[in-house]
Amino acid sequence: MNLMLPVRALPAVLLSSIVISVLVATATAQSVPHTRALPSYAQGAYLGSASSFPFGRTGGLLQYWIRADQVGQAGAVTAIGSRPSRGYTGAARTQTYELKADLSTLAYGAFTNVFANNLGATTRVIHANKSVSIPATTGGTDPDAFAAMIALDTPLILVPGRNLVLEFNLGSAVGALSAPYNSDLTTLSTSAYKHASSDPSCGGTLTASGSSTAPYALALTGAAPQRFALFMLSASASLWGGIPLPFKLDPIGLTGCLLSVDPMINIALPTDANGNATLSIPFTAPAEAVVLYAQALHEDATQKLVTSNLARSLLGGTGFCRYIYNFTVDGATAQNGPNEWSAALLVR
Repeated sequence: MNLMLPVRALPAVLLSSIVISVLVATATAQSVPHTRALPSYAQGAYLGSASSFPFGRTGGLLQYWIRADQVGQAGAVTAIGSRPSRGYTGAARTQTYELKADLSTLAYGAFTNVFANNLGATTRVIHANKSVSIPATTGGTDPDAFAAMIALDTPLILVPGRNLVLEFNLGSAVGALSAPYNSDLTTLSTSAYKHASSDPSCGGTLTASGSSTAPYALALTGAAPQRFALFMLSASASLWGGIPLPFKLDPIGLTGCLLSVDPMINIALPTDANGNATLSIPFTAPAEAVVLYAQALHEDATQKLVTSNLARSLLGGTGFCRYIYNFTVDGATAQNGPNEWSAALLVR
């Protein structure tokens, strides 16, 4: 089936329902899911900053708090690792780790700089204190690739609706040094939103922008001029129903194209004479940051339907994740934090 729909001829109000109905009817497409990441926002996309934790330090104690919606779907995790920051290269070595986990009702505001207070009665040691091999890293080029990984002694069973607290104990922080390995990291603030891109597809480029002082906006370029484009917005880019995302749309004639978002909200807008379209939404971030994903479905120069890349946006800088650590000093109270940071931890 080759979709060559004359989108210009369709009323904008019908475009969404027609296209989504076609996709639903042919949902046997081939899934090509990303390696699962904590937080889910980081799945398949580099975050743009770097941290020596949890694999680039010879000692120290750190805890991550990750909000429930960023923990991902239920199931057993048997390994936790990290990916290098983009372009990073480092030598192989070994490192001693103990890893604890707590699937918790602990709220964002209750996560403090006192380590023991952040771990509840359900805390378990999922990796006993022992040496872990960290292989050489030859340039961070694939956000789905483990560069360092801890195989767990006991599975971590993820439960929907529970926040996750992870504690990495690398040994005494006294005299600790930086070691080869920089983890990919997102750093947040209350004054700026974060935007990333993943899943390059078969047509056009979608760019997200916005901050606490500017509207959330999506700009599409590279579409056919004076046609309609469908902006698909969602809170999920991991699953559409029970189907892992992204998946290939080749079976319905969109060769080389991906559907990368669960199309929860669909807005059709006309493209201009240059094939561009912009969706601007005034948005005031709530107390806890919102994660939004967006993709555009539109015609290309040959009047064939194509899909854009996936735009990932983190709107707001609080309530999403927290991070505390001892860098050079041991103690029950963290030397640094709480900070609004989260390393991209990969899980399987």
